[in-house]
Amino acid sequence: MVHRNLFRSAVVLVTLVAVGSMGGVHAQTRLDFAVFHAERSFWTTTLKWWMDEVEKATQGRVKVVPHYAASLVSMNDTMKSVREGAVPMGVVAMGAISGQMPAVAYIEAIGGMPDRPDAFVQSQVQLRPVLEAQFRGQRVEYLWSQGSGPLVVVCRDRHLKTIEDWKGRKVRTAGRWQVEQIRALGASPVAMDPGELYIAMQTRTLACALSENILALALPMTAATP
Repeated sequence: MVHRNLFRSAVVLVTLVAVGSMGGVHAQTRLDFAVFHAERSFWTTTLKWWMDEVEKATQGRVKVVPHYAASLVSMNDTMKSVREGAVPMGVVAMGAISGQMPAVAYIEAIGGMPDRPDAFVQSQVQLRPVLEAQFRGQRVEYLWSQGSGPLVVVCRDRHLKTIEDWKGRKVRTAGRWQVEQIRALGASPVAMDPGELYIAMQTRTLACALSENILALALPMTAATP
C-alpha cells in the first residue's frame, strides 16, 4: 500500500442537530451522537472535550453519547437521518453532503480552504453565519466544525508520481467536486462512504483512494493489501 502526502485536506467536519425536533432534544437527558470515525481517531479528542463541556454547562442534565465507527448510521446517511429525526446528532464531512448542499462544495474541494492553521480558523469564523443559514435551510442546526488534517492518496501497488500515473485508475473520492478534480486527472472517480473503503481496497474494486491520514491509519489501510 502506497501512502503519499499531497494536500492539506479541505474537508470540514460538522456537528448537526435536528431543528424540527429542538423541543424534544432540549428535554432529553441522553443525546445519541452518530460519529463516522473510530474512537481512536485524533478527532475524538476534540469531540470528547466538547461533550464534557456540554455536560458541565447543563449540570449533568444533558449527556451526549457517541456511537463511533458509523455504528449508528453511515456518514453518507447521517445528514438525512438527523434531518428526519432518526438520530438527534451527527458528525459528517463536507464532502459527504456537497451533493445535497451545493454551497459547501467550495469547502469540500481540494484547496478550497487555507492550509495554515491560523488562516483556517479565521476562515471558519467568517464562514460561520453563512454555514448556519445554509444548514438551517436543510432543517438542521450547524453547531461547530474542525479541520480534518492532511489528505493522502493511498494506492494498492504504486506511487502516483505523474499525471499519466492517474490515467484509468479507480480512485475513491469523498464528494462531488473531488470527483471532478480526479476525473480531470484522467482517473475514474468513485464517491464512497469511508466505511466501505477497506473492503473495496481489499477486493481490488478500487486501485487508490483519497483519504484523511487519520482514517487511512485507523482502518488500517495497509492491512487491506494481502
